[in-house]
Amino acid sequence: MNKKFIIGILILIYLVNFPDEILAQKKKNRNKFYSGNELKGNRKESGSFLSKQGWLGLKLGINLTQAVPENRYSTFSPIQPSERNTDKQYENFNQVGIQAGIELTYRIKFFAISLQPNFRRQIFSYRNDYLWNDTEIIDNTLELTYYQEQYLDYVDLPLTIKIEYPSRTFKPFIELGGYYGWLVDANKRVSVSGVDRASGSNRYFERESISVGAKDLYARFSAGLIGGIGVNYDAGNIRLSLDVKYRYGLNNIANEENRYRDTRLAGIGDVTDDFTMNNIEINLGILFPMRFLSKDYAATD
Repeated sequence: MNKKFIIGILILIYLVNFPDEILAQKKKNRNKFYSGNELKGNRKESGSFLSKQGWLGLKLGINLTQAVPENRYSTFSPIQPSERNTDKQYENFNQVGIQAGIELTYRIKFFAISLQPNFRRQIFSYRNDYLWNDTEIIDNTLELTYYQEQYLDYVDLPLTIKIEYPSRTFKPFIELGGYYGWLVDANKRVSVSGVDRASGSNRYFERESISVGAKDLYARFSAGLIGGIGVNYDAGNIRLSLDVKYRYGLNNIANEENRYRDTRLAGIGDVTDDFTMNNIEINLGILFPMRFLSKDYAATD
């Protein structure tokens, strides 16, 4: 009887304490699973959970454009071969444009695919120089310089693959991909200046610049390749990004059918060459993780 009583008491004590042990064990396991610090310290247990992350944020930057002429056109032709060339003189990477948009990046281990739709303004310029000589009086000359600035606005859709070097805070990366852009607007600003020696004096003059809508003079789209380098910096749950990209244009930007359509520009000798565009851009970004590990909002990276 005493043995049965003692055994019954032991069983009762065990049953009373057993639920507490289960709850303690569950709580321990739950804290271990959701703790961001413990997961970072033991990636073997997290497996593929930590190897994937999405980032969403904003990007803003500047760009410099190079126009590369392929076929040249003009409404003027020199009378004599010795006269000054009428070809446009392009100025490369001298006008600052801007771009602003969003970045959506999905990372798996060291690789990431990044979609970065943005609005982009690209600017480039060129000049035409003309010289008129009096056939009777050699000193009577008229020099004219037409300076043209082109403003092209695009909605751009770049898609790149990133390879990121693993480190704790600073994460350098390289990226390769391509882009496709839709032309939404285009404008041209023309400034005219010169030196008049035909009126009996050496007089410099400069006319007021004019702005002309030029969307019809350019192709409806722009496409090309992208290559770049950059670095990500993780500050808590915020990722700061800096990158430099080079964009290599593949298609002719000029609208061949509308080359001579604008009589205002054709009247001053300006018609659009066939050309492609290359571009250097610098971007700053701020990105936010799309997945967290705990109620304390500890990100996976």
